[in-house]
Amino acid sequence: MKKLLLVLTIFYSAVCMSNANDANGQLNIELKQKNQADSFEKIKNNITFSFFTQYLGPSLSSRYESGATYNRAFSGQDWKGDDLDSTGSQQQFYSVNLGYKLNKTWKISYSYTFQHAFYPVNTRTFNADGSVFAINGQEGGLSYNNQRINLFGMNLFSNEYFYISSNFFYEMPTTDISKDRDMTYGLGIQPSIGIYSNIPGLYHGIRLSFQRDYYQREDFTYTCGKFTCRTAYQTARVSVGGYLSYYFTDKLALQTDVRFDWDKVGDQIELGRLNEFNANMDDVIEIGPRYFPKMGYSFGAKLQYALNKLSADQSAFMANFGLYF
Repeated sequence: MKKLLLVLTIFYSAVCMSNANDANGQLNIELKQKNQADSFEKIKNNITFSFFTQYLGPSLSSRYESGATYNRAFSGQDWKGDDLDSTGSQQQFYSVNLGYKLNKTWKISYSYTFQHAFYPVNTRTFNADGSVFAINGQEGGLSYNNQRINLFGMNLFSNEYFYISSNFFYEMPTTDISKDRDMTYGLGIQPSIGIYSNIPGLYHGIRLSFQRDYYQREDFTYTCGKFTCRTAYQTARVSVGGYLSYYFTDKLALQTDVRFDWDKVGDQIELGRLNEFNANMDDVIEIGPRYFPKMGYSFGAKLQYALNKLSADQSAFMANFGLYF
């Protein structure tokens, strides 16, 4: 009888221990699953996405043919110092940005941008005296920009007067033209200085941008027929601007931006020539309303006007839409 009780006791203890192990195992599985779910939720909450598109519409000027308009991206000067024709097709610009918040200050992201020109248009090549040398055809269709990896720092410095945020980027030579020019990479910094205001609804500040592009050969000469020709690629771009926004309500604002641009080509990037800059694109002012129906997206419209010449020929209407989360 004692042996039977001992066997039953041992069997009961084994069953209890097995049940306890099963319960602990199930608890560990549930805790592991919960930790995995929490980690996934944290990753998901740190992912950011933004989409922006802008329509470049007609100009105030009647000079342009049907479908053509002022396009600031085509403005500036050629290697001889002659003005470039800023005529371009009306177009749609697209920007997609996918990012991840590393912490409260830093975010890393990848950006992809391109544009679609709606119509083929005619552009002009000018002589040194401003007369037209030739009429050229410009095809419509899709065109792409170099892709970038960005590191954005929010509120890197602040005091009672202003605060500083900045984007740092690495640009990859993903377009055909960059590959044809043997571009290796580009580096840039884009700080923004926000200035505190005592007027409710008023926001203003300064935006800066500097980009250095690297090529296998930045400045070189070669023989073309009986002449010696020179190629000097754009090695640096500098932009300085300011913004002023007034929010009538939390959903409606009037926004104003001004931008001034310069560049360096070829060996102008050398230390002994730091004071040499060229006109890059036209300096412009943009003004228009922006509407925020709900958190996460907005609509805007604006008029862009070149400050260099103050002519309706250098103006264009724009409309845009932004989505972000």
